[in-house]
This record gives sequence, structure tokens and C-alpha cells, in this order.
Amino acid sequence: MQRAFSSIVTRTAVCAYAMRMPRTAMTAAFTTYSGGQPSEGQGGFYGAIKTRSERPVFQRGSRAEEADLEALTALMKQWEASEASADNKEQAWTAFVAKNPAGKELLKRLVVKGAPVWGLSLEQRQFVSRFQSQK
Repeated sequence: MQRAFSSIVTRTAVCAYAMRMPRTAMTAAFTTYSGGQPSEGQGGFYGAIKTRSERPVFQRGSRAEEADLEALTALMKQWEASEASADNKEQAWTAFVAKNPAGKELLKRLVVKGAPVWGLSLEQRQFVSRFQSQK
């Protein structure tokens, strides 16, 4: 009984002390370092203001829209049909993209900073990457 009572008193005292601490001291008390160099995006202080790095800013167009996915699927089916009848795959690809300006625009839209946008399947990413490498 005595032990349980002392435990409750100790916890109450710690909570009371934490409530009296200024906010900056309280933040410092609960800050831990994870290791690594925070300037390189790894490691840093957790619990501090602006922990690790700034919040990422969402960039419009960095995620595939549903209409773009449907158009890309249709474009991929067209390519599969034309690829089956082609002898030279590279020339067929160049001709396919040249004949389809809407598809070319779609493929450009699905690339942000040199990489396919988020939300594409592996097969779709490979298709978009192929266009990017042959551009």
C-alpha cells in the first residue's frame, strides 16, 4: 500500500512540475535526437520546432488524375496493337508517338521532374519512362 501511494505521489509531482515548466523548457525536455545529419534529410531532432525538415509542398500535377489514367490505359492498348504488327519496335514507337499528339501531350503531363507521377502502376510507369527516354 505504501509503495503504491509513493508511486502516485511521484507521478503527481512530475506532472505538477511539467505543468509549471515554461513551454520552451518543456519542449527541450521532450526532444530526442535520432542521429544522422538533419541537413541531408535524415536524422534530426524530434519534438523540436520544424522537426527534421520543412513540410513538403504539394505540387499540382505530381499525382495522376483518374481521367489521365483512363487515357493512358487506352493509349497503352493502342500501342500493344500497333507493336504486334511492327517489325522495328523503335521506329514503330517513334511513329506511334508522332501520329498521336494527344497521347504525346498526356505522356508529357505524366512526367514531373524527369520521373513518372505518383499513382501509376508499374506497367504504366515503364510505359511513361519509355517515352521519357526516347523523347
